[in-house]
Amino acid sequence: MIDTTTNISDEVQQTSEQLENLNIEEEKTQSSGASREDLISKAILYKEEGNSFFKQKDYKRALAKYSRVQCFTNVLIPNKEGDMAMYANLSKKAKDLEVEGDDKEKIIELMATTFLNMSICFFLTGQFSKSVEKATLSIKSKKTIKALYRRGKAQMARKDYDQAIKDFEEAVRMDPSDPNDIQQEIMQAKRLERESDKQRQQKMQGFLLKGNE
Repeated sequence: MIDTTTNISDEVQQTSEQLENLNIEEEKTQSSGASREDLISKAILYKEEGNSFFKQKDYKRALAKYSRVQCFTNVLIPNKEGDMAMYANLSKKAKDLEVEGDDKEKIIELMATTFLNMSICFFLTGQFSKSVEKATLSIKSKKTIKALYRRGKAQMARKDYDQAIKDFEEAVRMDPSDPNDIQQEIMQAKRLERESDKQRQQKMQGFLLKGNE
């Protein structure tokens, strides 16, 4: 029997990456000349459309919609620290599109939840490294228990148990009452880490014994 799981996963990954890149370029063009209110409205609209596809378990189309959100939020809150040269060259019109105050908090929340949803989409399609990447962007936008939990789950799927434990423990520190019982995830990650270490030691011992024959 031919195992098609890897091929399907690769196809989903390639398609979603292409859609992200195409959508970003398209929306960069469309966003030029738009007002701040237009950008906010469009970002929210694409997030809602992404959520609709997510509920239908159409993760490819959900990712395509979520990627469009970034095109607008990147204009509303440009990354000044990461790209100072580009920011310095922005036109006055572009700088006037930046949000402040309550609008800025709204966009930060939008960015955090959009990245989080993208992380879940990638996780559910078996793309765990991308899931970690998007969860990290969500955390950078706004640190939440949900984002730490999702990154921890993706780290576990990658068998990076040490990093998973760190994320789960930080999530618990944010709310020691632990209503979602993340302690159970910590216990499981530690158990899997011990088993992984044991298997690694056994392989090493077998290698050494074989070398002495």
